[in-house]
Amino acid sequence: MKKTLVIFLAMISLKIMNAEAMDLDPLHLQGSYSCTGYDSNDGPYHNEPSPQLTLTYIKSHSIPERQMASYEFKLTVPDGSLFTGIAALNGSALAIYFANNDPLKWDDKGIGAAQIIREYIGVDARNEPEYKTIFSKFYYEPIYSKTGGHGVEVCIKNSKD
Repeated sequence: MKKTLVIFLAMISLKIMNAEAMDLDPLHLQGSYSCTGYDSNDGPYHNEPSPQLTLTYIKSHSIPERQMASYEFKLTVPDGSLFTGIAALNGSALAIYFANNDPLKWDDKGIGAAQIIREYIGVDARNEPEYKTIFSKFYYEPIYSKTGGHGVEVCIKNSKD
């Protein structure tokens, strides 16, 4: 009887730990990223400072055990323009909606599709695996600069996040 009780309690403990882990960002995308890329209207952007992207995980609208998650999206470009939006993860695919917050700029909003890549780089001091998180994005802006635009960008998660 005692052995059965111990096994039962261990199983409950594992389920609780697993449930707590499922509250976490499934691919650990939350954080800040540095980006480079090319815009069909504005040309290449890779100079310092590079565009800075921040993803913030929204736990209440995510299903982490199925690798489905929601994020707030914020991108600051070198000219100081701020783009905000939302993103949805499904497996390793990320869909993004964004808009420029400056009312004096062109009607600058669009959608993007990104592929998430997590490269294993080794183990940290606690002997836990470390990854380099990268996403490659294509975006489309139907109204920007009156004729529309598109671009590609690669964003790499900053190591401190």
